[in-house]
Amino acid sequence: MNSSLENSPATPEIAQNSEHFQDFQLLSELEHLNAIKFNKNLELPSITATNPVFHQIQVQYENTYSLEPAKGVPNTEKLRKILKNLISNELSDFSGRYSSFTAKYYCRIVADLIKNEVKDRVDTRYKIITYVHIGENNGQDLSIKSSFLWDAERDRHVDFSLKIDNKESGDTRTGMFLVAKVFFLYYD
Repeated sequence: MNSSLENSPATPEIAQNSEHFQDFQLLSELEHLNAIKFNKNLELPSITATNPVFHQIQVQYENTYSLEPAKGVPNTEKLRKILKNLISNELSDFSGRYSSFTAKYYCRIVADLIKNEVKDRVDTRYKIITYVHIGENNGQDLSIKSSFLWDAERDRHVDFSLKIDNKESGDTRTGMFLVAKVFFLYYD
């Protein structure tokens, strides 16, 4: 036991002889821990590391019981404009020539950029899932499908697609395409 607790004036000798001695010791240790909060020079007693009572104390948060988002549901039209501006600005100097390396690089960059930009514009209880796909455009057809367990009142999605022609060849059938989808899923 810590010697500072034994020599403490708060420990009367009557309590040492009673059957509630352990409870009194625990109370005295808690008072000492409370004093540590205000006095940073004191060290934690070694008994707190071995006492199972201190390991049972956990922080529990109360339920908020809020079923509706505080900021309201996301405005998809505003978010679509933001998405269009972000992607256009990021790919403004891009040549349009497809390579798997640049596609992988730009997918990651654009997805992170979108997520960081829209995160502050929606309620904190929304989980944001960003999906960006970049592929080579050879005149083919592409279909992308996503499915979720959806709450139609609160959950939203925004998508944007862009076709970038190959500026080097001048052919409008070659180049690359970008499809970005952002899902906002509300967790209450």
